[in-house]
Amino acid sequence: MDNFLFFFIFTLLLVFAARVAYSIIWVPWLIARHFHKQGIRGPSSHLIKGNTHEIQSMYLEVQSNPMTLCHDILQRVTPFYHRWDHTYGKTILYWHGSKPRLVLSNPDIIKEALLKTGVWFERVDQNPSMKLFYGDGIIMAKGEKWVAHRIIANQALSELR
Repeated sequence: MDNFLFFFIFTLLLVFAARVAYSIIWVPWLIARHFHKQGIRGPSSHLIKGNTHEIQSMYLEVQSNPMTLCHDILQRVTPFYHRWDHTYGKTILYWHGSKPRLVLSNPDIIKEALLKTGVWFERVDQNPSMKLFYGDGIIMAKGEKWVAHRIIANQALSELR
């Protein structure tokens, strides 16, 4: 009976360890490899924490310096993108923990992402305080509200052609 209990607990621990290794190591490696084949690069991620520590240190560095009076605020608002843009290009893959984040800056790709959200792209749940910054626009909307915004954006983007 003791051997059976020991074997059962050992099997459960082994399954748990395999699932953790799969979700923290294997899946991120496959995602990074998939984007690497397409020419999309980004900073190397650390196990479990991704690039969050690097991003936080960039924010602290930028906030410690006084802000200059100019319209170029990208380096202050998104210092990670400002720095990584020169190194990795306009489309960047970075990691928030073991979750990938794709930064898009090509207008055609952004248009495709906004019009096809839900089919190819899954929108990330934002921090509630971000709603104060972005409002109730297409960036924060989901479901029926997003459909209404998408119709308006589709009409606006089709007039640009």
